[in-house]
Amino acid sequence: MNVTIEDVSACRKRLRIEVPPNEVNAEIEKMTDEFRKFVRVAGFRPGKAPRDVVAKRFRTDIDDEVRRSLVPKAYRDAVRARKLRVVSAPMVEELKFERGLSMSFSAIVELAPEIRLPLYKGIAVTNTPKPVTDEDVQKALDYLREQEATFKDAGDRALGDGDFAVVKFTSVCEGRPLQEVAPTAKSLAERENLWIQIQEGSFLPGFTRQLIGMKAGDRKDVQVDFPPDFQVPELGGKKATFFVEVTGIKDRVLPEEDEAFAKRAGRATMEEVRRDVRARFEAERKGDADLANRNQIVEFLLSRCQFDVPESILEYQTRNVIRRVVEENAARGMAPEELQGKKDEIYRFAQKNAHDRVRADFILMKVAEEEKIEVTEAELNERIAGLARRFQMTPKKLMQELDKHDGISQLEQEMLIGKALDFLAKEAKLEQA
Repeated sequence: MNVTIEDVSACRKRLRIEVPPNEVNAEIEKMTDEFRKFVRVAGFRPGKAPRDVVAKRFRTDIDDEVRRSLVPKAYRDAVRARKLRVVSAPMVEELKFERGLSMSFSAIVELAPEIRLPLYKGIAVTNTPKPVTDEDVQKALDYLREQEATFKDAGDRALGDGDFAVVKFTSVCEGRPLQEVAPTAKSLAERENLWIQIQEGSFLPGFTRQLIGMKAGDRKDVQVDFPPDFQVPELGGKKATFFVEVTGIKDRVLPEEDEAFAKRAGRATMEEVRRDVRARFEAERKGDADLANRNQIVEFLLSRCQFDVPESILEYQTRNVIRRVVEENAARGMAPEELQGKKDEIYRFAQKNAHDRVRADFILMKVAEEEKIEVTEAELNERIAGLARRFQMTPKKLMQELDKHDGISQLEQEMLIGKALDFLAKEAKLEQA
């Protein structure tokens, strides 16, 4: 078999493959024998028709099957013989097949880039977990207590920072009822019995600060300037007036830090609760530091490894990033028209993000190859079992689903990349920031 390779682009190649006549003829003979076993020919029992009759009557069908059989086999043999690291499905072109002659075709494929690794052991990283203080633990406990808080009427006093006000209001925007300006913003147009804490960032910009000093029964016109990027596009950059009445002021009562509180938290004493809180904090901060260090490792490798990436993989990853960005922004309430207006910005971000991700994956795969890092069958089965539990299905069923889309090899590659990054993190050198 003759194989030549031509450059189409940095990673895309055209393989020109020629199968010699003797191999083509052997496949024709083999396929003719296979046809003779099952085709029906009038006057003969199945499998008993003369070979020359079958060869003549079913010549076209036999030739089609020979092509279907020889092309993938020749392609696989060519890839194996040239030791090519193909990362895309082949696009077959220029197929020429005629009995008595060689069969030839071209296959356009994308290859993994050639990567020259820098010295990757002992990469300098600078992040250490931030110590957990008693103040951190107390803030966490206060947050837990706030989840169990009860409220009581504050009596005849003015609202102050941190208080809870119960209000009702109607609103207008630029001289019209707010709901006419923004039909989807019904919750901003009129409310009854709305609880608001008097603090920055609560409810609308600047709203709660204007309630300070009011008492139950007081009324006030509250002015709000909506920022240009407000989540309700129709209100962005506009002004509105809210006709507010404070119908009540509430004092928040937190539970005591006592044995009863500890038991509700699943522990016997408050000391055990504090110990648990501190341990969770320490684990979170260690995880944050580890993640930051891994990001530094990836940035180091990206800055020192320059190579082109396969276009098909880049396009695939870019689409994934775009889908994720669109889904996240839609979940935050961004209108479809606004997303459409930012499509060029989203695409540029997605392409840069995908480009870095693809390059990092290839670099880490190269590290795994150099260090002979592998994913064992037991590790793969354990990961599949964990995913099956998450998706509430059996491991066997999940494997069947993964098989449909080459998911198992993708999962294995993902695990291999993770193990390579684990190796680099373990080998990294921690320095002072």
